[in-house]
Amino acid sequence: MTDNELSQLPDMELVKTALKGPRNFSIKELSNMSDIQLSAESTFELSQLPAKELVKLSDKYELILKRLRQGNSVDPCSNHRFRVEIDGIQQTGFFKCTGLGSSIDVVPYEDGVSPKAQKLPSKATYSDVKLTWGVTASRDLYEWHKKAIRGDIQRKNVKIILIDEAGNDLVRWNLTNAWPRAWEGPDFTAMGTDVAVESLILVCDGIS
Repeated sequence: MTDNELSQLPDMELVKTALKGPRNFSIKELSNMSDIQLSAESTFELSQLPAKELVKLSDKYELILKRLRQGNSVDPCSNHRFRVEIDGIQQTGFFKCTGLGSSIDVVPYEDGVSPKAQKLPSKATYSDVKLTWGVTASRDLYEWHKKAIRGDIQRKNVKIILIDEAGNDLVRWNLTNAWPRAWEGPDFTAMGTDVAVESLILVCDGIS
């Protein structure tokens, strides 16, 4: 990002006022932040960095600054525009993605003194993600599942990317080491007019 591009940012004094005195984040802190952790405060800090420092950061911060220059960095996102990228598989036409989520298991602990059991955090778990698309001649996703049935589990990284009306990437969720545990084929009826669809249900080691 050039100094000229940075100059296109809105009046940052107004942003600073709205933030009521943002913190100062270091380059290392910003680099370690996830998309979800990035707040208005860290966005402000990013806008203050010189171009030579911005190049040290990942592309996702560039996207946030782009949104900031457009003046809509805090607008809520629509859920109908997204794309899916799967390592080694070319597939288009995804129209539904459900199940993104994570949780932390809770273990009750009784110390023999307190009248109430304490609730301690245990392992994190990630929910299954279901991808649905219109049936085409491509069978790559189904073949991926068939290999898993035969015991050939091929783990792939999957990206779910939310995009804005102009086609710009906004937020992405990365599924690590995902593989398809289930496939759902289309329903057929001679009286139907709907598009034939199929789905994969993915499990993964993590979502970031």
